[in-house]
This record gives sequence, structure tokens and C-alpha cells, in this order.
Amino acid sequence: MTMMPDHKGTSVLPRRVLARIHIAKRDLGLDDDDYRDVLERVTGRRSAAQLGQDDMPGLQREFRRLGWQGYLIRLEDMPPLKYQDVDERPGRPTGAQLRMLEARFRNIKGFATRDPEYALRSFLEKVVGASHPLLLDDRGFERALTVIKRLEQARGVKEPWRGRRGD
Repeated sequence: MTMMPDHKGTSVLPRRVLARIHIAKRDLGLDDDDYRDVLERVTGRRSAAQLGQDDMPGLQREFRRLGWQGYLIRLEDMPPLKYQDVDERPGRPTGAQLRMLEARFRNIKGFATRDPEYALRSFLEKVVGASHPLLLDDRGFERALTVIKRLEQARGVKEPWRGRRGD
């Protein structure tokens, strides 16, 4: 994907990519607030005009997770998934479980930080005594997930994967 600066200086993404982002928003039935929450959770920005090429893989994965079947970038341009190499560890969470834990943690309002990975590691250290998600065993994973679910409920955090496209 080639990056073209917008003549107004507002976006570095090509118009066709911005259009795909807005098509995904429409197809997923996201209202403006939910859409901006998704953008902020995934990229740290609340407007598509502020996004860069590096934001596209994460945003595409999130849209796909929410049920969108389109694409922002080609599959061969997607970097490997985080934690994809840890699926075969007996007694430990899979890569998909770790990605889900991290996504739910980032979804909790009030945990907005410049370094969300550090925030997650600090959270895990306090809750289960593990200094990194890769150090979690199944029991620690379940404990951390339970605490995250309680925080989501206490803070009224929406679950973006519920109530979309026939769920």
C-alpha cells in the first residue's frame, strides 16, 4: 500500500483505504461513538484521518473479529499475529486467549495509557503475580479474565462483539 499525503494534510492514507474503513463501520452497524471507541482502543486515535499505514493490520483484525468480511489491506501484507507461536503449551493459555485477554484489558475505560503493554503487565503482576502474559498458566489466565470481566461490568464497558450481525 502506498501512502499518499492528503492535499489538506489531514490524512496519510489513500482515500480508498479511508473509504473501506467507513464501509466497515457501516457494515458492522457501529454508531459514531462505538466506531471511535474501536479506533481508539486499537490505534489510540479517534479519527480515521489520523491513522497511518501501521494502524491498518490491527484495525483490520478488530473489524474481522467483530464480523466484517471485507479487508483494509491484503492478507499477505498482514504481519503475524501476536502470540501466534505459543499455542502448543500444555497448561497455558493459547495465543488466541492471550490476544483476547489483552483486547478486553484495552477495552476497559480508564486504562488509557501511552504504553498499554506496560499497563497490562502491571495489572497481571498485581492480580496474579505474573509479569508478562506469556508467563500465565491456565489458572492465572482464568483469574485475570475474571477480574477484567468484573472491571468491564463495574465500568459499564460495552462488549463490541455482542449484538452485531445476528449475534
